[in-house]
Amino acid sequence: QFCLAELRRGLDIFRMKTSATLLPTGEFDLHMPLPSDAKFMPPTIPVKGLSCIAVVFAQLYMDGEFRGP
Repeated sequence: QFCLAELRRGLDIFRMKTSATLLPTGEFDLHMPLPSDAKFMPPTIPVKGLSCIAVVFAQLYMDGEFRGP
């Protein structure tokens, strides 16, 4: 799965509202401020026995600093 588009903004990556904050545990906290900021992708059919993996595009925050473009 390729999760780039947001419901409200489509493919406008410079106005993207999804954020990913790197936690001290090494995990990411993904956050969408509003329901209209949710990611969406074309519908797919799961295949039994295969894992589902997604690439999610987000604005990156590390140590309280924005690390985006």
